[in-house]
Amino acid sequence: MEKIEWNTFAVPNGYFKHYFFLMFGALWFFPMLLSVRFTMYGYILNYLWADFMFYMWYKTRKASEEYWKQQKRKRDWRDDNDQGDNME
Repeated sequence: MEKIEWNTFAVPNGYFKHYFFLMFGALWFFPMLLSVRFTMYGYILNYLWADFMFYMWYKTRKASEEYWKQQKRKRDWRDDNDQGDNME
């Protein structure tokens, strides 16, 4: 798996919609819902927090996809070997 770091991370094309809705929710919707007003520092801190949460979610998702691909490869390999080794 490729090594991903937060300071060089860019949102992949297929995940822009997820990123946009997260930022919309974290910077506008949830504060409005909870009647919270941010200062400029608050917006910057909240943006960095939400961006880091998206990064962690993406990194976990990619690791999970790699794990399930590896498990499928192992399962397919075992199925192929089981069928070819029968001497009946």
